[in-house]
Amino acid sequence: MAEGYPPTELSRRTTGGSSRFALPIEVGCGEGLREALHRACLWNAFPRPSVILDLAGCTSVRKLSALATCESRSEILELAEILSLNPDDRERLSREKLPIHASRDFVMFFGHPLRRGHISSARRIAPQMLAKGEGLKAIWSLKPLAIDPISREYLADRCPCGARLGWELSCDPWMCDQCMGDLRDLAVKIYEPQDEKALDFAARLLDPEATGRRTYLSPASELADESHSNLFQFVVRIAQTCQRNELIDRRGVIEPQHLERAGRALLEWPHGFEELVEVVSAAPPGGKDLGWFKSKPLRKLQFDPTVPETIRRRIKVVLDKARRVEAVSSRSFTPDFADASPVEHGSRLKRPREAVLSLIRSRGTVVDDPRAATAHTYIAALRDIEPVRRFSQDLGVPVPAVFELLKTGLAPELAPAIVHLGSLITPAIDRDLLCGISKSIRPGTRSGAIGLVSCCFALDPSLTFSWSTILRAILDGRLGVWRGQRPARGLISELVVKDFSFLSSLIKTQPTSDDVLNAPMSQNELSMIIDRTRSVAANIVNSGLITGISTAGKLAQLRKKWAFGFELQTLAKIRCGPVKNLHRTLTHVDVKRVTSGDVTFWDRNEALSKLGLLSL
Repeated sequence: MAEGYPPTELSRRTTGGSSRFALPIEVGCGEGLREALHRACLWNAFPRPSVILDLAGCTSVRKLSALATCESRSEILELAEILSLNPDDRERLSREKLPIHASRDFVMFFGHPLRRGHISSARRIAPQMLAKGEGLKAIWSLKPLAIDPISREYLADRCPCGARLGWELSCDPWMCDQCMGDLRDLAVKIYEPQDEKALDFAARLLDPEATGRRTYLSPASELADESHSNLFQFVVRIAQTCQRNELIDRRGVIEPQHLERAGRALLEWPHGFEELVEVVSAAPPGGKDLGWFKSKPLRKLQFDPTVPETIRRRIKVVLDKARRVEAVSSRSFTPDFADASPVEHGSRLKRPREAVLSLIRSRGTVVDDPRAATAHTYIAALRDIEPVRRFSQDLGVPVPAVFELLKTGLAPELAPAIVHLGSLITPAIDRDLLCGISKSIRPGTRSGAIGLVSCCFALDPSLTFSWSTILRAILDGRLGVWRGQRPARGLISELVVKDFSFLSSLIKTQPTSDDVLNAPMSQNELSMIIDRTRSVAANIVNSGLITGISTAGKLAQLRKKWAFGFELQTLAKIRCGPVKNLHRTLTHVDVKRVTSGDVTFWDRNEALSKLGLLSL
């Protein structure tokens, strides 16, 4: 009967001339605007909810099925007025729908930006939940979810008669709007999870009713600062990739077991994701080799434009780490080698990712030197290991120097952290290196002692001295060291020495390898080498005298022509005592210099000659 009236007349007859519903409603916690409007139309005897959109003057949507993707604030407020919602509900609906993306690919879902394609236009229901008195829930409209997040009942969007459940008729939510069949009698199908915590995490990320019951990432997780919407999209793409790899596709609906796998990968990030990448393998067509990239479908996610950019960057970091480890371990690489081909002096791999991939692709092949040019790959893999980085900081030597210590068996405490990189070197000392050095420090102070690192730097412009040789002498008691009173950049920076002649002989005994000299280093590692602050290291880099990536080898090249003021002062202390006003002294005799910030580079030969240090 009501269908024969125009919208304005229908409004007058149904609401008594008012633009508001006679029976007001309150929006439930799990309801969206579409679910609330459907329920309100049923209560107020509106046979077709789409008429209400006409009454509200909606132009962006013409059917109730499309209301979930409506982003017009004015239309939402007008619908809220017609529904007679209280002010709190109106404000909440308006706030949750404020768009934050310029792209029409996204809509707001309870305050979370969500890809528009994830919202179903069909009415999806959990029949047994409705039989227990529950109403329609907005979370059921998310196509990636095949089940209700709480009851784990499989959702239905079709009637046994074959009709797709719609929104255009005001009927009880459990009824088919075509045959009027009661769907509460459908057979119950409940999903039994193998990993309940992982499934809860994945399925309840955007569930408005999950407050207080949601599984959260550990605060220490690298993903803890990602938004729920970003995490949900990441879960969806992982699960979809796993499902499609098994040649299963259900029109966007993801089987719950794949959500579990995706949830676990995020809960145990990054190791959980790395393990899943290895497990999900693509079957090569016709026995052909798919190659490193295509053989593991989840690796493609680092280039997937539907994955948030911040997460793509995290994926790349994780996969690059795994790639380096695989490159090292696949070649049975061990840091204990003496005949490996050295990397060209002052050079760096121009395409490190391609070099690593090349190593992986060549697994099992016979080459002239299977270990050649892999030292940089090994050092890069060491940088990815947190205990190695912490050891480097605590000891006060760069990671390339840690690589040298591993080769000589002087870092036994790192064995558990690097066991996955291949063969281990037999320890050359009985105790941990840090502990051994601490016990070798002599009590008291020694007059005239100078910092160990500063002495090594000043006495060896070529920077070829080996830390393994010097530290072994300390452990053996041949080189006496004391603890100085100065800011620490690791344990080594605190040590002072008195026997400069013996230290000089140690520096000349066994040079370090080219792999250590030519490995890239950070500004923090440069500050360890020069025994000065990071700001001094930054000024050296910013001077332009070191081009490209900083290495110890490039710093040594620079020192063939230039000397630092602090280096000259150390040499003077070793020889005859400190020089008073060194900068003024060298300026007065017009020694050539270059300045970068608070760092002055003096012409080495001129400065050493004027200070009488050429013979040192």
